Amino acid sequence: MSVAELAAAPAEHSFDTTVHVQPLTNRTTASFEGMINVGRTPNNDVVLLSRAISKLHAYFTYSRTDNAYFLTDATSTNGTLINGKKLTPKQPERIFDGDTINFAHEFRMLFFSAPSFHDYLTETYT
Repeated sequence: MSVAELAAAPAEHSFDTTVHVQPLTNRTTASFEGMINVGRTPNNDVVLLSRAISKLHAYFTYSRTDNAYFLTDATSTNGTLINGKKLTPKQPERIFDGDTINFAHEFRMLFFSAPSFHDYLTETYT
């Protein structure tokens, strides 16, 4: 789905709770260079506080060769989904702007690269 299509139909991607913008960046003391970790413990780059989330639940990577972002489930207990499809643990899946990502069916996010997020906000709120 293009950014313009998302902007035209925001109800399809509405959230039940408050929406937070979470930049995907490593902490200054990142344990794994080149990976942005998601999990419930404070040593992750993105911390999701819930027992349903594994200590290290999943991680994002960027491939310069493919000019693409990937998400990998780190053998989490309750799974990671992209657009409703459960990821196979330890197998990177390419993610695209506007993809819906679910962590353990508790946390839902829309993925956007920085330029596409800017376009989405501009088209949605202007």
